[in-house]
Amino acid sequence: AGRVGPVGLAAMAFSWCLAPALVLDVAFAQAARRPNFIIFQPDDMPFYDSWSPPPNAPGRPTRKSLAPSLPHMARIRSEGVVFSNAYVASPTSGTSGFATMTGRYPSRSGHARWKTVEEYPDSKRTRTTVQLTKFNPHERKNNIAAMLQGAGYRTGMAGKWHHSFISYWNLIDDYRGQQDDIYNSGFDWADGIYIDNIKGDFATSGNFSHNVEWVTAKAIEFINNNSNDQPFFLYFNPTVPRSPSVRTALEMFPCTETPAGTLASEPEVPGMTQGTTCAGYRETIFARRTYRSIQEDGDLGSVWNDDALGALMASLEAKGILDNTFIAVMMDHGVETKWALFENGVRVALSVRFPSQLPAGITYGGHVINMDLTQTIFELARVTPSYDVDGVSWLQEVQAAAATGQPSTYWTERCLFFEYQFDRAVRCGCLKYISIKTGGSTTLTSAATFGYSQEVNQLYDLCAEGGSEAINLHAYPGHKAMLSDIRDKLFCHAARTNPHRIRRYRACGLEAPGAATTAANDIAAAAAAPSGNLSVGPRSGLASTTGAAAAGQGAAGTNGQAETTMMMSSGARGAGPPALRAAGSLFLVCSALAAGS
Repeated sequence: AGRVGPVGLAAMAFSWCLAPALVLDVAFAQAARRPNFIIFQPDDMPFYDSWSPPPNAPGRPTRKSLAPSLPHMARIRSEGVVFSNAYVASPTSGTSGFATMTGRYPSRSGHARWKTVEEYPDSKRTRTTVQLTKFNPHERKNNIAAMLQGAGYRTGMAGKWHHSFISYWNLIDDYRGQQDDIYNSGFDWADGIYIDNIKGDFATSGNFSHNVEWVTAKAIEFINNNSNDQPFFLYFNPTVPRSPSVRTALEMFPCTETPAGTLASEPEVPGMTQGTTCAGYRETIFARRTYRSIQEDGDLGSVWNDDALGALMASLEAKGILDNTFIAVMMDHGVETKWALFENGVRVALSVRFPSQLPAGITYGGHVINMDLTQTIFELARVTPSYDVDGVSWLQEVQAAAATGQPSTYWTERCLFFEYQFDRAVRCGCLKYISIKTGGSTTLTSAATFGYSQEVNQLYDLCAEGGSEAINLHAYPGHKAMLSDIRDKLFCHAARTNPHRIRRYRACGLEAPGAATTAANDIAAAAAAPSGNLSVGPRSGLASTTGAAAAGQGAAGTNGQAETTMMMSSGARGAGPPALRAAGSLFLVCSALAAGS
């Protein structure tokens, strides 16, 4: 063999430098697949004993809630993270859903603030109810669906919406108008929808009732019609087990009858109606229930919902995207003391499966609230919302806790606030304080029904009492200092959500820890960006796409050079996928060769 001359060496170097470019293309294609998101939030789902709910209400100390077989929810729990101290901001579906969709406390609702000032001009607290947390024009543009839609996600909704001013009496009048209303709130697709609750006798006097087969079939249609190249967000809210009677819906209403009209044929849903008839499938639901009495509807609805979850997961698996889909299964509020600010009204079951970012089979004990889920999704999607969000992403905290075995101080001591009507409550660490405004308070009504204190000021040590709210410590002299501190936190929150003041909300209590930008975050964010340059989000600390705003600044520009250098040097330090790290190292070698030529 002869010697390789200068020309040959140059050719070899050139071929070496082409190889990492090809590897880099593949690595970036893999890393650029932003996750899909599904929020699975059934209406009035029970908090089963095996899910570690709060202690029973004082008036019902022996109450049991035994779960039927729910294999798909069990899979989410075993293959994901179970949050043992998860809360919602408000104990009803509409107010809680407002917080999930917007990432804001219900007292920040524009409609609620306006109506409070109009009807209660002297009130220093915003009145929050289901009717008052419908979306106004501001919230139609500022919610999780609208933000993800603007970042290139395809957004879909199936099930109960509950944020429209359309009356439930119009459920059978104008289905297309209902869809348009949801489209105007940031969704590209809306079908299998119930614009509001099925109320009163409407289920028996109308042509339809609950129809989980139809709702699930439409959600699967959304998933299957979506390109794997475009990430999606699906907001899936089955109407069961909430009233009207689930048993009646299963026995009396065929699954061809829907709010959209009568279907030409029964929906075919994997694991549900596929290979059988709707009536035949529904018989299996009755066979799997645990209760045959007062709690029967809860069981029937939960089994129906679990089958729907299984069908969605099977569809994701068939498309090869299950593990790239973030699935959150969450109660919309507590059930035993729904409409009340006690633990059984605001503490919920929450489990999340997302194997590429979240550890499997762990229980996380830090205190989280549903607005945190919104901000966590924004972080994973690399989206910086154009409006301020009240939640805090728990992504990095849960990852760190999986390594250390315990949550950090902030997440066990932070203050979470709860709102319904004019009543307010706050939990800071172990302490919980409830402040009730008399005159129609549903928290007081529940207190009388379920054996809680009926005092307007209530203080509880949830750690000392094992989470129980059986003993009101408000009048105990030894708790004066603790009472003063936590009451100040609640008054702070009330002042910052005062309906007469327009101001940027800032949480009262501990400040959320800053999320420093790390090399791993930089490289992941850069790889995930579909186009444009990157900007660091002020709340998450992670890079996010600026999309069209960055158009015109190509990769050859100064910003493009800086980003490329950042990505490669980060990769050399060990961040990112192995192929990306290898490509980064070769890039540096090739850059050096080019510089010396």
